[in-house]
Amino acid sequence: VVWEPLKNHEKNMLAALEEFRADHGHCDVPAKWSKNSMLGLWLFKKKHGHCNVPHLWPHNRSLGMWLAGQRQSKSKNKLDPNRAARLEGLGVVWNQEEADWEKKLDGLTKFKKRFGHCDVPALWKGNPSLARWLSVLRAKRKNGKLSPDHVKTLEKLGVVWNPFEAAWEQMFTVLLNYKRKHGDCHVPDEWPENPSLGAWARGQRRDKKSGKLRRDRIQRLDKIGFVWNSIDAFWEEMFSALVEFKRNYGNCDVPLGKAKNPQLGRWVNNQRYRRDNLSEERIRRLSKIGFRW
Repeated sequence: VVWEPLKNHEKNMLAALEEFRADHGHCDVPAKWSKNSMLGLWLFKKKHGHCNVPHLWPHNRSLGMWLAGQRQSKSKNKLDPNRAARLEGLGVVWNQEEADWEKKLDGLTKFKKRFGHCDVPALWKGNPSLARWLSVLRAKRKNGKLSPDHVKTLEKLGVVWNPFEAAWEQMFTVLLNYKRKHGDCHVPDEWPENPSLGAWARGQRRDKKSGKLRRDRIQRLDKIGFVWNSIDAFWEEMFSALVEFKRNYGNCDVPLGKAKNPQLGRWVNNQRYRRDNLSEERIRRLSKIGFRW
């Protein structure tokens, strides 16, 4: 009975290496050394911590090709069971693609734990290959080539298959929160709480005007009272600024050119000058907040 098989295996490999060095004067063991075909692989694992030898590993091309041959024989049930057991004891993974999947999934899981999402930046220095791997998986899913089990695992982790779709939904949610807080969708161009929201709103108007905005998105924005006309949007932006001014100072008498927002003073003056051309609704809204004509 061998009580410590792993220790004995290590001793046997070291003895084989000493024998090889005594015969050849070096330790560059070829993949198919007749006395011990496992020795080259054992040395690779000691150095790299695993047995995943690249197919054309430049330091020993024959070793990667030999390992690929062992995997092929195993897949065809032609590999001697004893040899298969010895290779497994070394840590050989028979399905390299599945092993790569597990390794990348572990990396993505750690990314999610650290950052709270799975949107890996394309040039993330922490793991440069992770974003490329995600891109490949998205393409595979789109073409129906990603297994249902893998799809389920990634979705459970929180992977978004269409990042552009996710970005739109995220900004739409921000707009909903803005409306919930302010009562409308008239986002200022440079809203300090989220400067990107004003730019996104302008982008929606631009895309609709050029016919690039999807109909379902137009309908959703219409439903929450989004203003498409940039002139109307500017009026609403100034009106919101005037409401804020009234809240802070108790009146709507914005000094011309002396306020924190010089544009607001000019706009207020312009409303008085153009009163005859204003719609009844705008006159009513301005009068309601105490605007002095």
